[in-house]
Amino acid sequence: MSGNYALIIAQLILGAAASRLPKILERRLKISIHTPVKAAFFAFLFCAVFLGEVLDFYYRVPHWDDMLHCASGAMTAYLGYTLLNAWGECKLGGVKLPPALVAAFAFCFALTVGGVWELYEFTMDGLFGMNMQKAVLQSGDMLIGHAAIADTMQDLAVDCLGAALSSVGYALSARQKRGDAGLIFQQHFSNNSPTIGR
Repeated sequence: MSGNYALIIAQLILGAAASRLPKILERRLKISIHTPVKAAFFAFLFCAVFLGEVLDFYYRVPHWDDMLHCASGAMTAYLGYTLLNAWGECKLGGVKLPPALVAAFAFCFALTVGGVWELYEFTMDGLFGMNMQKAVLQSGDMLIGHAAIADTMQDLAVDCLGAALSSVGYALSARQKRGDAGLIFQQHFSNNSPTIGR
C-alpha cells in the first residue's frame, strides 16, 4: 500500500461521492441510466480508486493510468453526446441534431472535463502536498522540468484519444442510420412522447 495515506483517503472520499453521480443525474435530468452502464462506471471507480491508489496499480501495472484516462475520455464523450441528444429531444421538439455537431460537442465536452480534472489534481498537490500528478517517484525523487509535466500532458493526450474514438464512433453509427449509437440514457417524457434512441 502506498505511504501517501492522505491521497488514498482523499481519493476514497471522492470515489464515494462520485458513486452518487448516476442517481443525481437520473433525478436532476429526469433520465434513466441502463444497468450495464452503471456497472461500467462503478467498475471504473473501483479500478481508479481501490486498485489504482490503495493497491498501487498506478505504479505496479504499466500504463494503468493511461488505460483509465482513455476509458474516462470515452465515457465522458458518451455522456456528452447523450446529454446533448436528450436536450435536443426535450428542448427542440424532437429535432435531431447533425451527427457531426453532436460528435464535436462530445469531444470538446470530454476534453473540458479532463482539463478540469487535471486542475483538481494540481490544486490538491499544491494545497495538501499530495502526489496526484505523479511528480514524485516511489523512490522519493522529484521530477523537474519537462518530466514534471509529462504525466499531465500524457493524461490529456489519452483523454483526447478516448474522446475521439467515442465521438467518431458515434458519428459513424449515427450516419449509418443506427439510431443514436446505442444511447445509454433515455429521457422520460410525459404524454407518451418519444424516447431517445427511437
